[in-house]
Amino acid sequence: MTVIAVAGGAGKLGRAIVELLVEQGQHIVVVLAREGAQVIAVDYADAGKLAAALEANSVETVISTINSLGDISAELSLIQAAEKSASTKRYIPSIWGIKYTDEIASYFPIAQAKFNTIAALEATSTLEYSAVLNGYFADYWVVPKVKSYQDPMPLVVDMVKNFAAIPGSGNELVTFTHTFDVARFVAALVGAPKWEKESYIIGDKVSWNQFVQYAQEAKGVKFTIKNDSVEDLKNGRVTELPSHVHIKQYIRRLEQRLKNVEGALKVSSIPDQGPSHTSAEPRDKHGISPVQETTAADKVQTLDTIWPREITRSVTQVKQNISYLEPTVFVPLPPKEHILHFISSSLEDMHQLRPLFSIHDVLKLVDDQYAAGLSNYHADPTRWATLNTLAAICIHWKTDNKSIKELFPISWAYFRNAFAVFPKIVMRGNSIESCRAMLVMALLMKGTADQNAFTSLMCAAAHASHCIGLHLEDVGGSSDFIDIEKRRQIFWSIYVLQCNASINLSLPAPSGEVEVEQPGQEHAIDASSSTHLLRHMSTLALIQSRISRYLCPGSSLWKSSDRMFQTLAELDGDLESWRTGLPTEFRQSTLSRVVNPGIVQLHSAYYAATWEIRRASGKLQDLPLTSIGQEHPSLVLSAPTPTHSARATISLLQRLSSQPIAALW
Repeated sequence: MTVIAVAGGAGKLGRAIVELLVEQGQHIVVVLAREGAQVIAVDYADAGKLAAALEANSVETVISTINSLGDISAELSLIQAAEKSASTKRYIPSIWGIKYTDEIASYFPIAQAKFNTIAALEATSTLEYSAVLNGYFADYWVVPKVKSYQDPMPLVVDMVKNFAAIPGSGNELVTFTHTFDVARFVAALVGAPKWEKESYIIGDKVSWNQFVQYAQEAKGVKFTIKNDSVEDLKNGRVTELPSHVHIKQYIRRLEQRLKNVEGALKVSSIPDQGPSHTSAEPRDKHGISPVQETTAADKVQTLDTIWPREITRSVTQVKQNISYLEPTVFVPLPPKEHILHFISSSLEDMHQLRPLFSIHDVLKLVDDQYAAGLSNYHADPTRWATLNTLAAICIHWKTDNKSIKELFPISWAYFRNAFAVFPKIVMRGNSIESCRAMLVMALLMKGTADQNAFTSLMCAAAHASHCIGLHLEDVGGSSDFIDIEKRRQIFWSIYVLQCNASINLSLPAPSGEVEVEQPGQEHAIDASSSTHLLRHMSTLALIQSRISRYLCPGSSLWKSSDRMFQTLAELDGDLESWRTGLPTEFRQSTLSRVVNPGIVQLHSAYYAATWEIRRASGKLQDLPLTSIGQEHPSLVLSAPTPTHSARATISLLQRLSSQPIAALW
């Protein structure tokens, strides 16, 4: 008798196949499953042990029903093991469905995964294989009325809610096959002397319109029917089935679980430094412990170096599963010539605040996105989010205050396009483009009253920048000057936002030494607008970071008035040195009658920092003396008084050209 191994035989389809094979009694059936089932426990990640298990049980045929979705690592390992096994000659891969095309694979990751599985089998030299193509599992619509190990799945027709969303005309024929019919087919197939590379089984062929008629007759109720045209489907507009609400709740729970796992990973990734040495630990002159010096290789760690392979594989699979969530396209992008003119007209204003895009960058974004499609976010979610956010920002910045009511809803529709793919960007946030996309989204929200959304997006961008090592000068590995400057500009743009938020919103400031060199001369829109504005913002941000850390209520410096007095004097001196070191064209005393928003932001950040110095100075006068009888020396500050700062800020705002409310917020 032939020995057949069913991988995933304790699962849904696998269980049905095992049951039929055992019932026929013509083969010896063994079940391969992950440890925990009362079967042959195997590690799908270890092809060598898998091959030994197959040989030890004289397995001739392997039937894979592994539910891998986009992660086919277990399937590939099983194929490798089957080829190594001297007894194994045949293999049925976990395809079970329809024959996908290259076009479908271009936007559907599961289809591409199936292609990769077949490619791995084609590369073997000893295995005969056949992929079973059965269409849809009919079980999804008939459980629990008909025996099945499948779970109900609302696709097109929602049997529970009596609702149907018909794609296209609904007249095309669709294949449906019950899993036990598939199992009977497989039981016959394993006994066939020769296999074709594709084996087809058709339980029934009906159109979706016919399907709905049968469902209405079977249930004796009238279904609500919606039709999605092909054009709507291409643009990402799909009618949502009522039962999908429950699926969303499951996904939310899944996302929360993932956050909990990632939180545990972060905690566990902190290496054990051994017992603390509170007395011998070196400190700087302010009593703050320095960051331990490590190399870039020490700082950038992968999950594989921290956790066992089984855990990292599970986390990776959960991330990939989450990526199958289908975002909503709230509005397609406008015609190409419109968006090019629109963004180009706003790019110079944007560059005055943050030098994140050159004209070449924008042209490439637009060309690539429009080549993919006006509503295609599948090909590159990061590009989709970036372009939609740029469109939203341009509307915000170019809208006259009298037209806000009419135009802002359009702006928010584009931003919602971007925010809909935000989970995808976060989960795949392993590129400088991902950091930039999140940074641009944060800049848009900075011009609104929603500071929670702004800080959340800003922190996400900061976290992503650390994950790819933007905070380490030696990680990029690029010798291209433009690429290096791009990395520096994005890092410092995020860092400046963080430090400004630490002063304005009382958030924690970035801590630790900054190893990244400050940006050089920025690549401006044209030669005449080239400035060093970000460089001066970055220098000020370093001082802001120290102000936030040293003067926060929990700082140990408040325990000693002497140390706090010395710190205030040093911070005040640093601010004054920064102010006097500004180029003439940036000094408020020499500014022209009309200034750009970037210079206003620069001076506003300076005045906010001086206010913190003044506030701490006032608090210092109420502190007890460190030594009895000792008096505080007179603290003479260079920082302007709050009254002077307020008047100077008003003067700056008066020199701005007419600006929309979003730019002034």
